[in-house]
Amino acid sequence: MVEHAPLPATDIRDREIPLRGITARGSGDRIQYGLENTAGILEAIEGYFGIPYPYEKLDIIAAPDYAFGAMENPGAIVYREYLMLMDENSALSQRRAYASVHSHEIAHQWFGNLVTPVWWEDIWLNEAFATWMGNKGINLWNPDGNFDRNTLRSSLGAMNIDTLSTTRKVREPLERSENVMDQFDGITYRKGGGVLDMFESYLGEDKFQAGVRLHMARYADGVATGDDFFQSIADGSGNKDVVAAMKSFVDQPGLPIVDAAMSCTGGKAAVKLSQSRYAPLGSKTQQGQSWQIPVCAKFGYADGSTQKVCSLMKRAESTMNRMDENCPTFVMPNENGAGYYRFSLDNEGWTALLANLDKLNTREVLTVQDSLESAFRAGKVDASVFIKGMETLAASSEYDVASGAGDWLSWFYDRLPETSRPDVARLTTDMYAARYKAIAGTDTVEGDLLAPTLAARLVSMGGDTALKADFAAKGQAYLAGDKDAIAPNMLSRALRAAMEAKDTFGTAERLLNMAKDGSSFEKGAAIGALAQTKNPSIAAMLRDTALVDDVTLTGRQATSLISTMLGSDELGEETWAWFKQNFKLFVDTRVPDVRKGGMPGFGGRFCSTERRDEVRDFFTENAAVIPGYERSLAQTLESIELCAALKEAKADETVAALKAR
Repeated sequence: MVEHAPLPATDIRDREIPLRGITARGSGDRIQYGLENTAGILEAIEGYFGIPYPYEKLDIIAAPDYAFGAMENPGAIVYREYLMLMDENSALSQRRAYASVHSHEIAHQWFGNLVTPVWWEDIWLNEAFATWMGNKGINLWNPDGNFDRNTLRSSLGAMNIDTLSTTRKVREPLERSENVMDQFDGITYRKGGGVLDMFESYLGEDKFQAGVRLHMARYADGVATGDDFFQSIADGSGNKDVVAAMKSFVDQPGLPIVDAAMSCTGGKAAVKLSQSRYAPLGSKTQQGQSWQIPVCAKFGYADGSTQKVCSLMKRAESTMNRMDENCPTFVMPNENGAGYYRFSLDNEGWTALLANLDKLNTREVLTVQDSLESAFRAGKVDASVFIKGMETLAASSEYDVASGAGDWLSWFYDRLPETSRPDVARLTTDMYAARYKAIAGTDTVEGDLLAPTLAARLVSMGGDTALKADFAAKGQAYLAGDKDAIAPNMLSRALRAAMEAKDTFGTAERLLNMAKDGSSFEKGAAIGALAQTKNPSIAAMLRDTALVDDVTLTGRQATSLISTMLGSDELGEETWAWFKQNFKLFVDTRVPDVRKGGMPGFGGRFCSTERRDEVRDFFTENAAVIPGYERSLAQTLESIELCAALKEAKADETVAALKAR
């Protein structure tokens, strides 16, 4: 146990708060970073609520193995070691993960602990609010840390779940206790956070904050429903329309797409809006839903000025009018990326918007990127246009835009015929080789956060053998004891390359020792490296270790190892056969009860209707072992179907577009 200086009194709180860190023996020095930065994050969140931290002390507990990332027990928060144990050499990515999760859990001390939901169907508000407030908190704490788009990136990720016809409502009634973990998915955390972000943008920060503070005052030390929260926001903001609008997003499944077409006559611009439910190729989604959507648009003008205009879209179609003397040069239908919806434009609208990307902020460019990808998945954009868009966005100066631009490279590499891999390698190299050379090893955000992703792509999809050999040499030196051989942010890539280059039992043994006794960061990197083996004998040893050796590997490490090995080109099928043969023992001994219902996700690597049927039959036959599996299986099967449909519709076109570049 590490006793830290108490959190000092503030303008809001007239008392100190005792602060302690609790770790496994010998790790106390590595929790100092987490303790030292707690005060700033907590005070930022405390200031937003305007209510003192509710509890008498705060203990931060780093657990060697834990079924969750963290748990917000009042005054005694539990974290996985990776999130809390660091030193001065820890990678920026680890420190950012700490900040995001720590702020999330601290936000829970108010929303979740001080005010608690009545029942599980409103657990979304706990987690959605902590997601949204956690990101706001760290942005207030560190405004220069690029945390302002965390909620957006999360909600864009949730949209991929919400694309499924088998998605669920945010506020989903719980009828069976076995399905309680269905409430803790990306819809709850990420979509819910995105919805809150949207309504804050629509109402304005001050009015939304007034509603939040009113809610906390009304229900402090008590329980409240989602409807209570909606009414508090309406009362605090003075906007009664917000109740029905918020309910339209949390009480029905799916994701709206807003089609926007701008016209300009006599200096008066009008944007015709129409909404429908987004559906990709192969989707079984039924149309007919509508939302009350706070559509906020950015209009851009020839003189470089922009203007934000918001309208609550209550019907399937509506018109947003502007009375300016000058016609806008472009319209961005999702100002600041705050709206939880995708958008579509006509050809003229897309041309104008893409020509003015430099007039958009980073959040807006990320939203354009998502809408372009969704148009490709829906069959509304040709592969050549999509690939050109990837290249354009990859050149962005912002690390997260440049990184996201290459997310589809792995789909091209894995799902298209192997004969297209040289063309995928050429695209990968053209997008990223020069950028990687410029930023690798630099003390910049790009150097810390983007360079590892680019290195992985250049080695895995780009076929850069020289870079791979360099990483392998540094990884082998690190395993031999030279801890300065590779920068922390590149450790995972170096260890993977070392395992691939020297795929021996000796290398595997050193990595297993690191997975058992290394730092929290080394442990994760070692597991990822072990899964790169191409040696059938080593793979068999690793699978047996994952199954029976709970001294060497924790349950979380075992499931991570097997999950990654299932994706191996060389040994994935062999691992799938082992997984099916040992399924009951593996689940009984290595998977915590709260994770058993999600096991069908291990079958999500496939992309054909034949393998879909195999996955369906296997998990259905083993239903007794994985209570609460139904939604996970349904969504896994649908994801396989959508992959197969996209491949059938777009593979030949994409292969040709790659070759024609």
